[in-house]
Amino acid sequence: MWPHFPPALLRVKRLLLCLSWKDETAKPFLWMADWHEANEAPNELHRSISRVVVHGREGWIQALFDKRGFYTWRRWPESRLGVPPVPFWPERSLFEIIRETFEGRIIATADHPLIQAIGEE
Repeated sequence: MWPHFPPALLRVKRLLLCLSWKDETAKPFLWMADWHEANEAPNELHRSISRVVVHGREGWIQALFDKRGFYTWRRWPESRLGVPPVPFWPERSLFEIIRETFEGRIIATADHPLIQAIGEE
């Protein structure tokens, strides 16, 4: 349904499967990080996201959004003692996680209320 929306309303997102460590339990989640169009150069926000991803693939990190509007990172939080847990891939596929996350939120037809409301207040 992409052609039905004015370009100013759409932004490309990068979906990343991540794990959070809360209450001594690893929980998977999707990070919907802003990304750039194919014909655009990445800006500093996109480069900061890429740096977080690179370091996150090396082991547990903490991704922090700073006051300037960029992401920074730090290794396994210094406030925690001990050895970080072993990262794992959830038992479900990435497609299953995406489908479950966006269930009921996919615009599949031009008669969807959001498309019909474009231009209306």
